[in-house]
Formats: sequence, structure tokens, C-alpha cells
Amino acid sequence: MATRYSPRIVTDGLIFLIDPASTRCMQSGDTECSDLIGNSRVTGASGEPGSGTPTISTANFPVISSYESDRGQVSSVFDFAGGKGMNVHNDLGSHTRITYMMWLRHSGDVTDYLFDARNDGGTYFLSNYSSHNINWAGYLKFNFDSSYAATDWPNNWVCMVASSQGSGSKLYLNGIERSVVSGNSSNENLGKNLRIGTRYTVGSEYAGLMGPIAIYNKVLTQAEVTQNYLAHKGRYNVWAN
Repeated sequence: MATRYSPRIVTDGLIFLIDPASTRCMQSGDTECSDLIGNSRVTGASGEPGSGTPTISTANFPVISSYESDRGQVSSVFDFAGGKGMNVHNDLGSHTRITYMMWLRHSGDVTDYLFDARNDGGTYFLSNYSSHNINWAGYLKFNFDSSYAATDWPNNWVCMVASSQGSGSKLYLNGIERSVVSGNSSNENLGKNLRIGTRYTVGSEYAGLMGPIAIYNKVLTQAEVTQNYLAHKGRYNVWAN
């Protein structure tokens, strides 16, 4: 049986959270899930809806798989194999401070997307290219402005946290700060129909597994980043960076 959602992660400033191990988020066999904070529908991504109502594709929603860590803890994960992607129905707004957190196990050397908010005139965020760096296009560019040596993280579980504010942005892997980018990064327009694991037009889908995915309207401190990492560490075989 999958483990239930643990409330041990930081909740202050939390505006979006989906966790495949939570029975409040989804049940076995579901082809969509519910945001645990704003109760938004999260469905299989299809088409390019802009600010309108998205076309739902149950076939494009990630498959829910069971994963057992080396500690014997069993939980459910989102499996994006075969060209999957999610669409968030609620308008998540525009923010001057924001943090993205996700557990992911990327499966290879491909071009794909983690977040893309351009459906509703926003910006696109995390992409993973063949260098295995995380590229932020638009306001955050970890690969181009400040790259980091992380060639071992594909095919291993990583807790990735990226924060943005007016003075710049920071990237953490497994609770450890890896990259700092200075400059203006204060416009984070999530809007409506935020895509997870695919482009706003559908394509370049993420290849691999994901666990909890969270968005905050604040910048997490180092202590909060560490708390989030430790809260779910036991669910995965973690890359020891």
C-alpha cells in the first residue's frame, strides 16, 4: 500500500502541491489528480488552451507506479514514460518571490520540460538538456549564467529546489545549494494552464519519474529547503551529491 501524504514539508507560502502517494491527491486508477492546496484539477495535457479551458487527455496523464526505496519504504510515483504531461487548471497567479520544489528521477540524455507557463502569457521555467544542467529560460538561466557539475543526477532520485526573487535565484539539489544567479528575476507569471512535464504546445515531454511537486509564493530559506528534503528522503534511493 502506498504511504500517505506527510505534512512535514514547509507549508508557509505553499500555493500548489501534488503528491502521488497522497490518497487525498488521487486514488489508484485515477487519470487526473487534485492539488492539495487550492483543489485545482491536474489533468493530462493536450493542445494549447491559452487562458481558456484545456482539452483533457486521460492518455497523457502520467501513469502511477509503485516504487520501493532501498529502505523498504513503498510509495507511488508519477511515471512520464511514453510522452506524458500535466495541465494545472487553476490560475496560480503572478509573484515577485517564488520557489519550485520537485522530486525527480530523470531517465536519460534528452531534451524535455519540467515547467512551462507560456499558455497564459507567462514564462517558461525548468528545462533539462543533454548537458544534464537545469536551464531556466526567460528570467532564470542556471545553465547559461551559472552552470554546475551534476552529471551523475540522471537515473538517480534528486530533490530539486529553485527559488527566484528580485535579487536573483538559487538552485538546490538534495538540500545543498548548487547555483546562485544574480540579477532581476522578479517576474514569475504562472497564470492558468501551467504545464508540468511538457511544453505549452505539448512536446519535449519529461522522461522519467516524479514524486511530490510543490510551488511556494516565497523564497525558502536553507533550513526550509533542508526540511523539505529530509521529509521525503526515505521514500527514494537518493543520489548522494
